Amino acid sequence: MKKFFAFSLLIILLFAASSFADDEIDEQYSPRQKNLGKDRAGIQWWIVDFGTSASGYYAIAREYYNTNAAAKSELVYALTTRYGVSQSRAEDVYFAEFRLEYTSDGRQYSEVSRVLYDMRGEEICSYRPGNRTFIPVIPNTVQSKGVAYAMGLIR
Repeated sequence: MKKFFAFSLLIILLFAASSFADDEIDEQYSPRQKNLGKDRAGIQWWIVDFGTSASGYYAIAREYYNTNAAAKSELVYALTTRYGVSQSRAEDVYFAEFRLEYTSDGRQYSEVSRVLYDMRGEEICSYRPGNRTFIPVIPNTVQSKGVAYAMGLIR
């Protein structure tokens, strides 16, 4: 009887652990994440979150630099010369995450923040403009796709 109880307890614990692992995977690969493909420069883009905010709509987009060595070199140079990031740390840059906020009609956007990360997801450098400037959304851009997902126009 003790062996049966111990075996049952082990099965329950294994089931609970696998269920927790599935939750982790579901969060990591959420259906809200949208692959936008590569832009003209060959850089891979994703929309990783979108929705509504107090002022209108928002989207969070990621740009992956491992898909274009020339663009990454330019970014590394900018990080070291303009922002004082060490060369070795700047070379670790893997992706940038942009938070975009849109007007309530979805016709204009503002970049609220830009944060650069390494492959482990650790922040390298961030930029948050003090004054928010709204720019018209241009069709067939990352910004236009972000607001379209946020407004529910595409899924």
